[in-house]
Amino acid sequence: MYILASKLATMVEGESNEGEAITMQNLIDGKEYEVPVKKIYPKRPHITADNHFSGENVMSFLGESGFGMTVTCRRDRFPPGLKCYFNHEKVPSTDKRTRVARFEQPIIAVKRVPADGNKKAYYRTFVSFQSTGATNIAGVNNLSSLTLYVQPKCRGSKKNKFAWATEQNEARAIYLNHYHGVDNMDHMIKTTGNIFISWKYWHAPYLHAMTMGGYCSI
Repeated sequence: MYILASKLATMVEGESNEGEAITMQNLIDGKEYEVPVKKIYPKRPHITADNHFSGENVMSFLGESGFGMTVTCRRDRFPPGLKCYFNHEKVPSTDKRTRVARFEQPIIAVKRVPADGNKKAYYRTFVSFQSTGATNIAGVNNLSSLTLYVQPKCRGSKKNKFAWATEQNEARAIYLNHYHGVDNMDHMIKTTGNIFISWKYWHAPYLHAMTMGGYCSI
């Protein structure tokens, strides 16, 4: 995450790194050449990730660097002092639990951190994903408001069409609306069939990266 944020910072317009170039190597002849960094962001972008990338160090670093982030939080990576106030126990599927009861509003905790030298001021958020689930969402510089609302869903057509409603809040909507791109890419990579069996284990990540590049270029 540190490397990703550092690379993204060089692509922001108006940053002090104007004119910086990346040194790349030609895999065919081994020669190196410089590629200028293209400025594609008007401001430091917002990042969405799953719980593998959550943690206090990550959130603090991104916040003080001026980035935003929304990420699901693992049950063993709660911010200090918050675990007792949020759902964190995984209920076995065999246990009976109510499908009707809901909290009137999502549970939310907010922490504001002032600027310190070169470190920018930022705010941290921690939100319950759904009132009945054990998943929670950690964020930095990501929310202007938070309310509980209902999102309609439909499936089928004509006589077979039916509709239902799902519980939603702004933090959950940000995460799901962005992270579905990763799910789509995983699905496309799987359906390409760009794979072969080999004892050379390093072929697998190479093929994965090559397929990802092909998918992004479509």
